[in-house]
Amino acid sequence: MNISDLLAWSVRQWPERECLAEVDPDKRKRRGLTYRQFDERVNKVANALMEAGIKKGDRVLHFMKNRIEWMESYFGIIRIGAIVVPLNFRFNSIDLEYVVRVVEPALTILEDELAHIIEPARAHLKKSSKCICVGEYTPDGMLSYDQFISNHSSSQPDIKILEDDALGVYFTSGTTGMPKPILYTHKSLYTAAVSNGFTIPLLPDHNSVIYCPLYHTATFFFWLPCLFKGGRGTLLLKFSPHHLLKTIELEKGTEVNIPMPHCVDLINAQERGEINVDDYDLSSWRLINTGAQPYSPKVLRDLANLLPGVGIEHGFGISEGGGATLTLLPPHELFKKLGSVGKPSVLVDARVVGPNGHDVKPGEKGELIIRTERMMKEYYKNPEATGETIKDGWLYTGDIATIDEEGYLYIVDRKKDVVISGGENVYPVEVENVLLTHPKILEAAVIGTPDEKWGERITAVVKLKPGEEMSREELFEWCKGQFPSFKCPRRIEFSDIPKSPTNKILKNELRLKYAGKESAF
Repeated sequence: MNISDLLAWSVRQWPERECLAEVDPDKRKRRGLTYRQFDERVNKVANALMEAGIKKGDRVLHFMKNRIEWMESYFGIIRIGAIVVPLNFRFNSIDLEYVVRVVEPALTILEDELAHIIEPARAHLKKSSKCICVGEYTPDGMLSYDQFISNHSSSQPDIKILEDDALGVYFTSGTTGMPKPILYTHKSLYTAAVSNGFTIPLLPDHNSVIYCPLYHTATFFFWLPCLFKGGRGTLLLKFSPHHLLKTIELEKGTEVNIPMPHCVDLINAQERGEINVDDYDLSSWRLINTGAQPYSPKVLRDLANLLPGVGIEHGFGISEGGGATLTLLPPHELFKKLGSVGKPSVLVDARVVGPNGHDVKPGEKGELIIRTERMMKEYYKNPEATGETIKDGWLYTGDIATIDEEGYLYIVDRKKDVVISGGENVYPVEVENVLLTHPKILEAAVIGTPDEKWGERITAVVKLKPGEEMSREELFEWCKGQFPSFKCPRRIEFSDIPKSPTNKILKNELRLKYAGKESAF
């Protein structure tokens, strides 16, 4: 069975139960689809793609913000065995040109608000490659999504899909300065759905309120168990503390995946008097899932005090390993094992090993490695990187961890120096390479420093060329024009940069100087 089959099975179980809802608080609009309606629209997309010449194994770019069409087109693509390529809607034109060169898409489905970003990349598309546009406006040279699917059958196409067939190419931040593609199979996502479904307690009335980006595996993979529980996904198109709480009240939301910065926003909004949680009926709300970055114990305590009736769980996940909840610390253990990311989830094995590949003793540091059928098959078109990461069936995460006597895992450092700010992975080399294009900068090093709201603040340590002068304000303004918001440095320091005898930047010394500790966490 695969994810597409799982949806078809759910339709037979609960055809008239609402599967998806979309809430736009600014426009005060709501729309929804039952399981039957959702499946029919998925089939329309699938049949339209086939008539357009898309076949099994073709890559289809998928470039949208959260909306119902994101979901139905995703499932329509994979239902015919084509390979979906869901993209970060904050990618710029340079990112998209790189993506197009790597995956060579046969077709693109995108949102009208993002159409201008892909224009420079269209020159690299095959002449036969169509662009299908979702929304009210369709640019010249593109086809309207509604017209594209309107006259096609709502019956499921007869395409044989094997569990080891490729399902999707996801782009995650890489150490080479460009996004890094990873390949999932149908088995990967099906296993992720089953793994998360058995690890996280879900009831038949489960309603996951979703506002984090669906292109992010932590969001989409976390929702997948709803498919075999008969639950609902409610897409909240705009986040604010009030919008979130009001949506939970009106939609009877039961679970929300909330990144740590937004946990801080909830707490601060209550303290400033912008919201009062007692003004909302939150009786349906059972669970907050958080993780993806370092956290302040104070924030968790404040959040628990603010929402005493809501359980808080914390976990660990990486895209290469199959997304969120590879490990999980359940609510009843949150403060008993403060700082832990819990134990491995169902269908996940985890170990902490030393340089020799042997398990370390409890309390000793080593690298966290995992083994699970939900993990990626490979880095797409990159056998060398795949071989460095997957060894004897185990995925080496690059995260330094410890394990205690009871088997609870603790992430204590990051071998690859990734900065996690607001739940988004930012690799320092990406930022450093851009900083070094500034005519006044000689050297640059980027680290993460603690930030109560964002988890980590992207901090740039910069050495200017001899005779050059520049203020922090001048460099901040320059950075705003160079980076997406989640990659933009939030702190700048001008200083010499310490190096080893082999000329390697000593980031542990920079962390000690600017963060007060050598480790990244």
